[in-house]
Amino acid sequence: MTIHAVKTKVSVKRIHKSKLTAGGIHLSYEDNPNPQAEVLSVGAEVKADVKVGDVIFLDWRYVHQLVFEEPKIYVM
Repeated sequence: MTIHAVKTKVSVKRIHKSKLTAGGIHLSYEDNPNPQAEVLSVGAEVKADVKVGDVIFLDWRYVHQLVFEEPKIYVM
């Protein structure tokens, strides 16, 4: 699926960090205080210096979740 952001919007995908222990246990870092996101698309009127593929830190209180399919896409 291709995502195109419009005007001043940026669409991102959250990066989930995890670790596999020597014993095979999968540890997920969902409670990370500074979760990161990868930029999927940038609207034409965005004034920030951000481009597709950048990894950014977000204030997750100001994003909106769109549920199409996995992975979840967020718009800010």
